[in-house]
Amino acid sequence: MQRVLITNANYRDCRRAIEEALSAFPLAIRGRKVLVKINGMTDTEPEQGLILHPAFLRALLGLLEEMGAGEIKVGDNPGINYYGRNEAAFRASGLWEAAGGHYHNLGREARLVPFDPTYVESVFPASAVLDADIVISVPKFKTHARAGLSVALKNSFGILPGAQKSNLHRRAPAPWDFARMLVQVYRLRPPDLVIVDGILAGQGIGPYSPDLRYLGLVMASDNGVAVDATVARMMGYDPAQVPLLRFAQELGLGSYREEDIEVAGPFAPIPGFVAPPLTDITSTEAIIYKGGIAESPFYRPTVDASKCDGCRICAEGCPTGALAMFGGLPRLDDSLCVPCFCCQEVCPHQAIAVSKV
Repeated sequence: MQRVLITNANYRDCRRAIEEALSAFPLAIRGRKVLVKINGMTDTEPEQGLILHPAFLRALLGLLEEMGAGEIKVGDNPGINYYGRNEAAFRASGLWEAAGGHYHNLGREARLVPFDPTYVESVFPASAVLDADIVISVPKFKTHARAGLSVALKNSFGILPGAQKSNLHRRAPAPWDFARMLVQVYRLRPPDLVIVDGILAGQGIGPYSPDLRYLGLVMASDNGVAVDATVARMMGYDPAQVPLLRFAQELGLGSYREEDIEVAGPFAPIPGFVAPPLTDITSTEAIIYKGGIAESPFYRPTVDASKCDGCRICAEGCPTGALAMFGGLPRLDDSLCVPCFCCQEVCPHQAIAVSKV
């Protein structure tokens, strides 16, 4: 039987709710390497409801420190406006300060692993995620225009550095395919625990929707599918009709069936909650959102020769070998570039920019 815990909380006393979650789903924290994968996709203010609230992160990290974690890393891979500026997004949003020295640039090191060839033969998740003893996923409670909801399963998309996400968006333009692709990413390293910031939630056509809903809830489970199925019911969806959940169950990652999930706490459908139409998220037709990722220009890294000192860090850190040194400068093999822009993130001289081509 899968379990989901729901607790009433606000940002002043969220530590209590998070402590209850850690107690309900105990992990052997002491001396272990813990990776906290948050939702920190942009530099917005916490009050806009798009990212994890810094108070939530601060409370969780304080508890992990008290539990004796051997190493704690906190990170995410922000969206297209912040490729290569991971740290800048964290600083501007207040999450850097809340991380208290535990911030880690997930784009700095990555490893190539096989993937679903329907989309690409391989991807390269952040090494910090793959190497962690324990992964704790800390998503927001919010909607998503193509997947219906952006909670536990969708939060794992951020384990992929750089523009891999944009590339996969382009290769899965239909909501049905997009949901299947997200589940394939999630299964690369399912989290050991999911703790959801549902205090201030996002509704409407998310995940960038300004339509907010104060719920005052913290949710937790050791199974991401169970959390998402419970959130889906609260949003007004039948989980059996949500492709994201159907694909996850088919792959044995968890069950969305109500009879398989024991919910403790104040569970109830949210009156008047606004979620994307089911017809949109189940579509097998490519959907192009005005100004969205599917319409984004193609990007490539470019080198500023006046700043480059030929240190080779970018070439050595390129997961696909697309960069090689010629005449003391890195040169790009366009056929091998994903693009992920790990090169830009690791360059110590800010000599690599992201340009439209």
